[in-house]
Order: sequence, then C-alpha cells, then structure tokens
Amino acid sequence: MRDRLLTTSTGIRFVTYVTVGVVTGYFAKRNRTLLTELRLLADRDALTGLPNTRVFERAIGERLARDLPFGLIVGGIDELTSGIDADEVLRRVASRLMHSLPPGDEVARIGDDSFAVLTYAGSAGDAGKIAAHLQGSLAADGFAVTFGWAAYPQDGSNALSLYRAADERLYARRVIHRQTTVVPLQSSQPQRSSTTRRSLADRRAASSTSRPATTSSGSTGGGASSRSASTTPS
Repeated sequence: MRDRLLTTSTGIRFVTYVTVGVVTGYFAKRNRTLLTELRLLADRDALTGLPNTRVFERAIGERLARDLPFGLIVGGIDELTSGIDADEVLRRVASRLMHSLPPGDEVARIGDDSFAVLTYAGSAGDAGKIAAHLQGSLAADGFAVTFGWAAYPQDGSNALSLYRAADERLYARRVIHRQTTVVPLQSSQPQRSSTTRRSLADRRAASSTSRPATTSSGSTGGGASSRSASTTPS
C-alpha cells in the first residue's frame, strides 16, 4: 500500500514538473518572439515597412567602413496624386522603390515624404543615372518624386557630407523643374507694348490734326497785323 502511494505521488510530481516546464517553455518562447517583433518594429517604419532612419544610418556607417565606392540617393515627393490618400501614396512609392532596385541595394524612409537609397555607384554620374531611372519609374506610375544624389568618396568622406551633397542636387533639380513649368512673364509684355504703341500713335495723329489749324490761325493773325502796321501813317 505504501509503495503504491509512493508511486502515485511520484507520478503526480512528474506530471506537475512536466506541466510547469511546458508552460514555462511556452512563455519563454513567446517572450522571445515578442522581443523580436519589438526589435523589428523599432527598426522599421510602421507605415511603409521600410527600414527607418536609425537603421539607414547604421547601413551608411557599414558601407563607409568597407571603404568601397557607393552612391547615396535621396528623394522627396513633390506633390500628392489627387484622389489617393497620402498614406497610400507613401506605401506605393515605397513598394515601387523596392521593386526598382537590384538585390543588395538598400532603401529606407528617412522623413515624412522622403526616402533614401544606398546603391553601388562608381561615380556621381553613375548615381545620377540610377536616380533618373528611379524617377522615371515612379513618374510612369503617376508619382512626382525628385531625387538628388552623391557618390562616395567623390562627393564626401562621411555621412553628413554625402547627405549635404545629395540634398543640394535635389534642391537644384526642384528649382530647375519649377522654372521650366512657370509661364515666363515676357509673354504678356508684347501685348502691353503693342497697346501702348497704338495709344501713342492715336495721340500723335490727334495732335498732328490739331496743329495745322492753330498754325494757320496764327499765320493769318500775324499777316493782318503786319498789313495794318504797314498802312498806319508814320
């Protein structure tokens, strides 16, 4: 009887230990999964799913440490497409960028409407060609995005100088685009000048018509005065 009780108590302890181990293992695994998800959320943009600024800066640091040529491309959305929600535009632009880049290139969202790309580029010219390709791909989908670019080590030796060079090119290209789309002010000047010329011509014609009458009256009066002067006895 005693042996049977010992066997029963041993079995209960065994089941209890196994149950506690299973539950503990489940929660430990669940905790690791949650930590991984939190770490992923901390490194990703919640709207587009792209890496955020912190991850992108880390990627630039890694490329600088390798000391190999690469290109930094920075793009900003110029205007939102009518009829589409702003968040949806950002998601579509992010998706298009990811599908337009070859494997090994990195893209991230670094601002409210700004994106950045790390790509292989041997020179600033190569980086510019990649930027033009990205801009054309997005324009074909109806998205107006302007890109600037910089190449390491041609345009800078650190992340700050590369960002500055890329931003300067982006700003310059936006200014050029706005100047080409604005209607020149000279187009309205010929109409005003022609109107002014017509009014001046009318004034001259009116003054030339009135001048002979004044001259003739003046001449007649002058002649009468001279004749009266000549007939006056001295």
